[in-house]
Amino acid sequence: MKPLFTVHGGEQLVGEYIEREFKNVSLWLPTRDTGIDLLVTSRDNRRNVSLQVKFSKDFQMSHIEAAMRTHALAYGWWTFDRRKLRESVADYWVLVLLPFAHRDPHFIVTRPKDLAERYDKLARNQKAIQTYLWITRSRRCIETRGLTKNTVRNYVEGTLDEPVRDFSRWLENWEPIQTLNS
Repeated sequence: MKPLFTVHGGEQLVGEYIEREFKNVSLWLPTRDTGIDLLVTSRDNRRNVSLQVKFSKDFQMSHIEAAMRTHALAYGWWTFDRRKLRESVADYWVLVLLPFAHRDPHFIVTRPKDLAERYDKLARNQKAIQTYLWITRSRRCIETRGLTKNTVRNYVEGTLDEPVRDFSRWLENWEPIQTLNS
């Protein structure tokens, strides 16, 4: 077996988290690129969940006002290939945000189909989907691409709510792994 790639930082963070928080599962790394970065199985190996991991370091954007930064825990930026998202063989995509200010990563765990549908609703019809996700101190996850500074401020301060931009239901959504853990 000749390794074709190495584990990247996001995969390492997800793997460490799963091993620390879910004691009754096994974690597997594929030896070739199949569109699945991690495979998690129940202890008896009868049930499994496949994961595709997408990593973003924190973006402390200089144009963001200091007042808005106080309401945010992390900012992430990704570019997704629309076709790869739609055709993903993974059960779930895990978007990893690693904030500069803290050591603890944040995870957005969702089915690729649900993510693709959300971007369709946001009229992201290009081949390459650009997305910015913010996690606020109040534990909301907001998609902010294309918003004005004032609108972003209203979101992070909690005075504006637009469900299509709210990704909070997927923030730290480890239910798929929890079901294997029992």
